[in-house]
Amino acid sequence: MKIIKKNLKIKGMSCVNCAQAIEKELSALGSGVKSAKVNFAVEQLYLEFDALQISEEVVKARIAKLGYSVAPPESKESESPPSKSLLLKFLFSFVASMVVMLLMFIPMHALPMEVNHSLQFILMLVVLLVSGELFLKGIWTFLRSGRANMNTLVGMGAVTAFVYSSVLFFQDMHHQTYFETSGFIISFVLLGKWLEEKAKGKTKESLESLFALKSMRASRIVNNGDNGKGDESVDVEQLQVGELILVRSGEKIAVDGEVVYGSGQVDESMLTGEWLPVEKAPGQMVFAGTLCMNGSLQVKVLKDAKNSRLQAIIDYVVRVQSYRAPIEKYADKVSEYFVPVVMLLALMTFLLWMQLQGEVKLALDFAISLLLIACPCALGLATPMAVLVAVTGAAKRGVLVRGGESIEKAGAVQEIIFDKTGTITEGKPVVTKVTWHKKLEEDLLKQELWSMVASVEHLSSHPIAHAIVEHAIKKEGAELLPVSEFENKNGLGVAGVVKGKRVAIGSERFFKEVVVANESSTIHAFVEEQLLLSFSLADPIRPGAGEMLARVRALGIAPLHLLSGDAKSTTAKVAKELAFEAYQGRVLPEEKARYVERIKEAGTEAGGEARKVAMIGDGINDAPALALADLSIAMGSGTDVAMEVSDVTILGGNLARIDNFFRLAQSTMRVVKQNLFLSFAYNVVMMPLAAGVLYPSYAIKLTPVMASLAMGLSSISVVLNSLRLAKSREVLY
Repeated sequence: MKIIKKNLKIKGMSCVNCAQAIEKELSALGSGVKSAKVNFAVEQLYLEFDALQISEEVVKARIAKLGYSVAPPESKESESPPSKSLLLKFLFSFVASMVVMLLMFIPMHALPMEVNHSLQFILMLVVLLVSGELFLKGIWTFLRSGRANMNTLVGMGAVTAFVYSSVLFFQDMHHQTYFETSGFIISFVLLGKWLEEKAKGKTKESLESLFALKSMRASRIVNNGDNGKGDESVDVEQLQVGELILVRSGEKIAVDGEVVYGSGQVDESMLTGEWLPVEKAPGQMVFAGTLCMNGSLQVKVLKDAKNSRLQAIIDYVVRVQSYRAPIEKYADKVSEYFVPVVMLLALMTFLLWMQLQGEVKLALDFAISLLLIACPCALGLATPMAVLVAVTGAAKRGVLVRGGESIEKAGAVQEIIFDKTGTITEGKPVVTKVTWHKKLEEDLLKQELWSMVASVEHLSSHPIAHAIVEHAIKKEGAELLPVSEFENKNGLGVAGVVKGKRVAIGSERFFKEVVVANESSTIHAFVEEQLLLSFSLADPIRPGAGEMLARVRALGIAPLHLLSGDAKSTTAKVAKELAFEAYQGRVLPEEKARYVERIKEAGTEAGGEARKVAMIGDGINDAPALALADLSIAMGSGTDVAMEVSDVTILGGNLARIDNFFRLAQSTMRVVKQNLFLSFAYNVVMMPLAAGVLYPSYAIKLTPVMASLAMGLSSISVVLNSLRLAKSREVLY
């Protein structure tokens, strides 16, 4: 057995059913294919096969048989984005269909019927070949492989309407035709596909953002002989375990390693999510992708670039995305069986009426009416229209929803995991308490002292310094003054001379070299070696967090979990204050992902189905857990990677929008199910009429014209039902 794992790019997929068709086709190859998972969102096939039993060429041939092409995963597309192409095709199809409809109302004396119908024929032929190419391909794939999807349904309806009208046109140029039906079928469904494609593009960007965190170059320390040691810039891939690199202030660390010389502060928030930089000294570990904020470090390479913690996070996100269960669209679930059944019924209808009446035109009318009445226009609109109304309304109010599948997943969520820092808390320190050690009689003196403190802290890049400066200026009326002899002692404090006086601000270690444990960061300010004031800093809970959690529980979603890379005591304090049912501190990115897995598996261990879990976070360190959760929500105040890998983004970090989104999702899914019921009920009632069930007894015949009208009415009912969402309080919130 020789197991090979490969990632292949699949081109030509248009819906989730395409991905499912590829998986089924490859699974049919037998034991040689160990695993075949297609991620429609990023157009990737994650393949695991035994090279002794089957070759990669056989796999590619099977995929090509279905009408799709295979390319290496690193291949770049030179053509315009698919979403832009779909939009242009929709606009062209819709405008052309409207023109054809207007031509129907032009009097014969203004435009001869022969010219009128010729224009309609030419316009719809171009629409069918250009805008309807995707659906024609769906018919061709069905004929070749026997696998049907939504495209096959749409194609059958559009082609039938066009062919029927064309037959009438060539038989008698004065006969009424129904060319516009074909155009509107194509237009409406293209609109829905354009919305899906826009959402799909964001998933591809998430991986690119993760790769952008990696440093491509590093300064390798080399021995220059008599000239001593120096450094040279090399590609990070060239670094070997055991070599030394130099990391200067402001540079990203290229690899995982151990500090052997120097000291400095490193921003590890992309891994831990915590705002406080970590002081690094010889013997301590540093990680790829983190930022050296100040100081200089000599680092011994312990892992090459391909095995860094950052690369592990990237690989984890890619792997987890490939194993996400595809969203089963209600229409696509039915389409695989619906198309052949309708085609068979149409053929049986034609043969039955030929047997009963022996009249070709009558039999053809009934058969084509059946195909037209069963045309999936309403079926194609059922989900996209409801999603369009909900997503557009939510976006106007600060909630970005990736697409219909995010709405569907949100409606099934049973438990939610919250990241603490930046989600439940503000994610940055603020001054929470000020203590004066010397009584100052005049406010003017206090303002002057705050100005001196702010002026010195302003020269530091530390997050605590930023918090002190912001407090001093906004709440104490401080002004920035010139500073000389500035001194920055990494991780301890800063000092400088302002207006001839030495000002020192820092922790107790800065002055006494004594570590004192505090729940929050306590900073002291000295002027001329005299302690004047102290202030405490903490990461405060966001306003409205408690109320939001209560509303979420009222929706039946519980228990609620809290995770953090912060200290266990700090995490426990926040969890107890907000009544979280479960919490855990000091968790790494991989551990957050494993926590998600444990929650999901808890349901199966109890003999039921896996629990549906949502993850809400804001940082790079949340990316693996966000990717693994059934629904991922990113706070818009967080990092781009967290937002791009997520299904939903809450802009501005407004917590009140979280529970509002879940209410909106539940309302939208109710409307979607109502739409699907309307479209299917329409087919169940109208198809027998179209087939001529009432014709022998009552001479009631549903002509193709009436079938087209009925199809239009079914679409209108779906649209009107979807528009009710625009007036719901969830969207208007």
